[in-house]
Amino acid sequence: MNPNKYKFEAMLWRLPGSFASYVIFPGDIKKIFGKSIVYVHATIDGEPLDCCIRSRGHKHFKDRPAYTISLRREMLDRIDKKYGETVTVTVRERER
Repeated sequence: MNPNKYKFEAMLWRLPGSFASYVIFPGDIKKIFGKSIVYVHATIDGEPLDCCIRSRGHKHFKDRPAYTISLRREMLDRIDKKYGETVTVTVRERER
């Protein structure tokens, strides 16, 4: 398990056909964590969230898949943000 904590700024993207959104993890999780799905303790603008980072098939990059964290509409309401705005994200790997 990777003990490091990662902090980054990310734009909120909207999931097509949904009120949910996602942020893109700025690295290749297979190289960083050695896995294709990573379960994490995260914060989005300081609000806690247990979730996972995984490839969802979004084509944001030509050289690698985009690894994303999905956010429900309730999280957007808690942080008072909308699609297209920027949030501060922290993630730390956790046991499943």
